Amino acid sequence: MILIGLLGEKRSGKGTFINFLAEFAKPKHVGRIRSVDVLYETLKIWGIDATRKNLIKLTVAMDGAYGKGTLTEAVRQRIVKDNSDIVIFDGVRWPTDEKLIRSFGKNLIVYVTANPETRWKRGLTAGEKVGEDKATFEEFLKEEKAKTEEFIPDIGSRADFKIVNEGTLENYKKEAQKFCENFLNN
Repeated sequence: MILIGLLGEKRSGKGTFINFLAEFAKPKHVGRIRSVDVLYETLKIWGIDATRKNLIKLTVAMDGAYGKGTLTEAVRQRIVKDNSDIVIFDGVRWPTDEKLIRSFGKNLIVYVTANPETRWKRGLTAGEKVGEDKATFEEFLKEEKAKTEEFIPDIGSRADFKIVNEGTLENYKKEAQKFCENFLNN
C-alpha cells in the first residue's frame, strides 16, 4: 500500500485531485479516508449541524480533552483497515498527521493550494459544509486563521509534490497526471 497525505487550504481542490488520481492510477484501487468524516459522524450522532465552525470546535475540543493527535489516531485506525492499493488521507492538518503519514513505509505528501479569493469563490458553489455558500470574503479570511488551518503552510513546505491550483481544470488535471507519472508509475 502507498499512503498519500493530501493537504491544502479549504476549497483548494483536494477532492478533484483525488478524482484525477483514481482515473490515472487504474487498475490500482484508490481509497479515501477523510479526517472530517470522523467529525461529521460525531456531530450527526449529537444532532449538531456540520458547519465549519462546529467542525473546528470539535477538533480543538478533542485535542484539548484527550490529547494532541486524537483525531489523527482515529484516522490511523481507518487507514490500517483499508485494503486499497493507494490510500489517500485527505485533510492533513496537524503535525501529528504528518508524523502518521511518514510512519508508513511507502508514503507521499501532496500539497494543493490556491489564493484565498479563488478558494472563496469555489466555496460559494460547492455546498459541502452548512452555510459555506453564504460566507462573505471577510468571514472566509477570518476562518483561514482557525486553529485547524495554522499548520497547513508549514507541512506543505515539506510536501513531496505541490500543485498551485489557480488555472483551468485541464491544467490541474495535467499536474495530477504529472504527479502520477513521477511518483506512482515508478
